[in-house]
Amino acid sequence: MIGPQLELESFETTPVHRLVLRGEIDVKTAPRLESALSDTTAATVLVDLSDVGFIDSTGLRVLAMGRARFEADDRQLVVCAPDDSVVLRTMRLAGLGGDFKIVTDPAELTEAE
Repeated sequence: MIGPQLELESFETTPVHRLVLRGEIDVKTAPRLESALSDTTAATVLVDLSDVGFIDSTGLRVLAMGRARFEADDRQLVVCAPDDSVVLRTMRLAGLGGDFKIVTDPAELTEAE
């Protein structure tokens, strides 16, 4: 049986570093996201979850810990996901919806900068 798949692309652009994920974020794939967040030194990182169909508590923990690390370093982690996405519903159910800056389109972040 093949486990969940996760594609992760990293775009080092100025002023926002963009991580684009596709697939599922769970206990098996969350370490890839964690590693990508740890590897970037950008002041602002946009984690684009628009094409993520599932996220579990492990993925939520990675995002929450990443946000905390970024804030401690005076950096910003921003989540991009459609309003009706599974990711945002899961974040809200877990009580994390208000903890993140959330945009529905990557262009929203670059326009605001």
